[in-house]
Amino acid sequence: MKVVISSMILAALLGLANAKVQFTNSNFDDIEAGQTFEITWSEAEGPVTVTLKNGSDDDLKTVQTLTTSCGP
Repeated sequence: MKVVISSMILAALLGLANAKVQFTNSNFDDIEAGQTFEITWSEAEGPVTVTLKNGSDDDLKTVQTLTTSCGP
């Protein structure tokens, strides 16, 4: 389960990275289902949407939108 959650988080982060957001945390080794995990970033202009995605790089599917109004 840890590997699947890590993959989904990384996919979400890659999606935000494409929007020019720079993530300031990079240690995803201790992600556990049901536990809080803080994602931090910089270079955002306005609200940030965080979306969990799963799949191969060329076929990502949305699993869940976590928030649409995160601000710096």
